[in-house]
Amino acid sequence: MLYKVDVIRPGSLNQIIGPVGTLKRIIKDKEYFEGRGYDFTIFTHDIFSKVESGVSVARTTHHKKGIIKKIKSKTRLYARHSFVLSYLFDLRSQLHTKKLVKYYLSLNRDPDFIVFHSSVECYQYLKYSKNKRAKVIMFQHTDGIPFRMQLEYYPKFKGTSYLKKKMEKLSWTARNTDHLVFIAKIGQINFLKAFAFLDIKKTSVILNGIDDFTLSQKNEINEIKSKTFKFKYRLCCSGTINQRKGHRIIIEALRGLDENLLHDIHVSFLGEGAERIELENLVHKYGLQDHVTFEGFVPNEQVYKYLAASNIYILMSKNEGLPISIIEAMRAGLPVISTKISGIPELVDKTNGILVNPDTEELKIVFNNIFRYNWSEMGHCSRVRFENEFTFERMEKEYCDMLDSMVLPSNK
Repeated sequence: MLYKVDVIRPGSLNQIIGPVGTLKRIIKDKEYFEGRGYDFTIFTHDIFSKVESGVSVARTTHHKKGIIKKIKSKTRLYARHSFVLSYLFDLRSQLHTKKLVKYYLSLNRDPDFIVFHSSVECYQYLKYSKNKRAKVIMFQHTDGIPFRMQLEYYPKFKGTSYLKKKMEKLSWTARNTDHLVFIAKIGQINFLKAFAFLDIKKTSVILNGIDDFTLSQKNEINEIKSKTFKFKYRLCCSGTINQRKGHRIIIEALRGLDENLLHDIHVSFLGEGAERIELENLVHKYGLQDHVTFEGFVPNEQVYKYLAASNIYILMSKNEGLPISIIEAMRAGLPVISTKISGIPELVDKTNGILVNPDTEELKIVFNNIFRYNWSEMGHCSRVRFENEFTFERMEKEYCDMLDSMVLPSNK
């Protein structure tokens, strides 16, 4: 017997964020999940055509795309200082999600499980669905402190009645969900503190995991590593470029370093985001063009090539769940410089990296002593930890074990 599992995830499978990567791996390993008794069907916004209501999407010139990009970036930044703009961005996101949930409900499907990867779509489903049979599972991809991550983007929500209402919705959703899954231990701890009415038995922790390199990728990695590089310390940072990820901290820490030390350091930023233009201007202002490169959007399946050309991974996030980007760096055998926040200490300790507060001065101390650390040994430990703790084989087993626990023994 195959149990039907529907997954509702707003957005596109072309995104390069953690939850999407997990969904792609579920699709790829469909045979494994079916062997465990579960048939997954995934619903994202990809199901909608790019042409709606008979109106074609017009092509945009490169120049216009550049202007639009700048406007969007500026607007996103202004939203940090405006409640109205923050509200409009949040409302737009909710309406976007509601469109997908409404479409899903129109299909009148009857799964055994329905899985959500945030509280917004889970709330909308629970509110409008008449299906009382399916068991509802909600993943939380944060550190478990309600709306802490969102407040990094929209600080003007803090202390408002709007945030209070959002908290009430989250509480109601958590109470009416059959099971909550956290991708980091700290997420479970913090969420249970925030909502003391929850029974810990209603929750579980499934740490993120990813596939290992294929043989062809390993061969390509070895070829890349055999090349001669200009800089001794080649740091890589991947992810959306925004203030939460701490790119500015890295740039500020590079500023003012001794010229002889800076001569050996280069940082590559992989990704796009609202702050890119502003940060590029900052790099030019500080004269760091030779030491900081913005690579732009890099497809997730190509990131490993940049990691192979690097020998240190850096991520100065102010808030996270359990970053897939660090797990990818560990898979590549890279030592990690990161922050001691959220789930990051569950990935990095003194054996495979260095943890500091998301603070410019603390990072500058690390840079000033960069020649004192045994980066090679830490990189080796990163690879060992990946193999032992963060493979997708381990994750998919725990995922199915969690589903097994929700099925009555008489039915399984």
